[in-house]
Amino acid sequence: MQEEALSAQLAAAKKTAEDAHLAALEQSRRTAEAESRAERERLVAEATKREAALQAQLQSADEARRRAEADRKRIDEDRQRTEADKRAAEARAEAEKRTADAGKGQSVAASGAPDGSRTSAPQTAIGSNPVDAAYDGQFCNFPANPDRKLCWRVTLKFQNGVAMPTWPSRVAGRFAIARVTIDPAGAARIALDGWNVTDGNPLGGTLVGRLVDDRIDAQGRWANGTPIEGRWKRTP
Repeated sequence: MQEEALSAQLAAAKKTAEDAHLAALEQSRRTAEAESRAERERLVAEATKREAALQAQLQSADEARRRAEADRKRIDEDRQRTEADKRAAEARAEAEKRTADAGKGQSVAASGAPDGSRTSAPQTAIGSNPVDAAYDGQFCNFPANPDRKLCWRVTLKFQNGVAMPTWPSRVAGRFAIARVTIDPAGAARIALDGWNVTDGNPLGGTLVGRLVDDRIDAQGRWANGTPIEGRWKRTP
């Protein structure tokens, strides 16, 4: 009986030791899993932090790029506006000079002979050029696509055979200008200073035509090749 009791005690002790060993192994496994999960979470957190920092750097760089582009665009617009204003001022000065020269020539003709004696020829007032009047009409663009034909009204007011109309461009904040001249034979020439609606850059153009029976018809092209024409009729 003592042997059986001793065997039973040994078996119980052995099972207890085995259970303890298994419990230790399970605890070790759980600890390893927890440590592995914590490590993964730490790595994920670090990666997320690095990604957030990278995104912040990219956003900052993008904002700096947009600011630089906006500054460059503003500088280009200021330069273009200055150039357009300069061209308009030069065209006005040239027109004023032509008007003044024409006035001087008419004054000399009206004053008489070179020695100062007066002749019987009638005096001619400044602005008496037969062309001088207002002509109502329009310009029309004719791009490759006929559906995109665009016309806009422009009135020509001639003084000594020259008209200098201006009108708002399709480019915001910009004005276009034309210099229209008609010679004594009725030949018309038009120089345009406008703006390209695609990129906002200055765009010139030239038209030629004739004045016939109080009507001006002219055709030409912008510098980019787009055809343009103009038609006007003298107003009463």
